[in-house]
Amino acid sequence: MKKAQITIEFIFGIGALVMIFVLLLHLSFERRIDILNLKEDLDALEECHKFSSIISEVYNGGDGTKLYTKTDYKIDIKNQIIEVVKENLTKAMCPIYARIQNVSFSGEVLVKNEKGTIAIQ
Repeated sequence: MKKAQITIEFIFGIGALVMIFVLLLHLSFERRIDILNLKEDLDALEECHKFSSIISEVYNGGDGTKLYTKTDYKIDIKNQIIEVVKENLTKAMCPIYARIQNVSFSGEVLVKNEKGTIAIQ
């Protein structure tokens, strides 16, 4: 009789350990997904600041200044705000302090200063 009780208790103990392990594994995967989403958002914010800096540099460089760059994101510039878009979701926004026309682009671009106004092609 004692052997059977020890075996059942052992099975319950192992079952409890497996349940704890599964719970910790689930929490670990959730945390990993959160970290990957945060990394994606931070990469988009970095891209936003990169373009803000490029535009400021070209604007401050004066008439005729040109700079070539590229992006893997879709960039929308509206009303002095840069929006970084991925999969039709705005991932990051940052301001621009230069005269610039509203524009949307991705891939390789030319940023140039034309008589004090920034043009992006």
